[in-house]
Amino acid sequence: MNASSAPDIAIAIPDGYKISRRERTNQVGGGIAIVFKDSINVTISTEDTPLAAEHLQFQIHTDPRTTLRGTLIYRPPGPRALFSDSITDLISPHALASPDYILLGDLNVHLEQNNDPNTTALLDNLTNLGLKQLVITPTHIAGHTLDPIFSARKHISFSHSSAIHWTDHRCVHFTFRHETRHLRTQPIPRRQWNKIPEEQLLSTLKDNQPTFSSDPNDAALSLTNWITNCTDNLAPLRRLPRQTNTKKALWFTNTLKESKKTCCTLEKAWRKITPQPT
Repeated sequence: MNASSAPDIAIAIPDGYKISRRERTNQVGGGIAIVFKDSINVTISTEDTPLAAEHLQFQIHTDPRTTLRGTLIYRPPGPRALFSDSITDLISPHALASPDYILLGDLNVHLEQNNDPNTTALLDNLTNLGLKQLVITPTHIAGHTLDPIFSARKHISFSHSSAIHWTDHRCVHFTFRHETRHLRTQPIPRRQWNKIPEEQLLSTLKDNQPTFSSDPNDAALSLTNWITNCTDNLAPLRRLPRQTNTKKALWFTNTLKESKKTCCTLEKAWRKITPQPT
């Protein structure tokens, strides 16, 4: 207990770990938190949004060029009709900004009920953002799947869920494998073709034409040597640095990102004018 006679949760944190939490502003107790090793660089954002749920945005910085974004959510039990749209508004900027985005928490939505219109609307919205639900077992003592993990990455895999004696929810275990991308330079020989004036290239090829023999092999060798000599004079081979790191998601272009934003905006507008099930 601390000086205010309230439980000090920091006492329960193991050595070598930190906790970042967001307390409830309208009542005593509760809130959400994330616990992580103190060797990991994690930043927390708690911006206010109209979402009727407690949430925490976090960023894990694995290196200066790589940031893993995620959202932790707790939605209290209650009406779910508008939850799918509000959660989409909250996470879409983060999910589209990072291919490594992850969404997890207690949504209090029965995700195993495929015939529930509210569940279907939520899953459809998250699927449009490229997110897939990974938890395949019940996470509640009543047999419901309330605590999902959504991600677009294959290197995030669900392991299992285990019972905890002091709660009716199960602990969800998953693996998040991430390779740090190092920027390396490797000098490779190449020609700077874009710096050769077209007129100069044509003139050089015209003025230095060889005499070809009747033997095809000799003629091919003469042709190769002729072109090589001309290009060596105009664009000699140079060992220029080249970035060898590869983009993880080659398909995730700026054009696709804007298209997905447009689709989400249109779908939200359609849902606002279409009666939703309660």
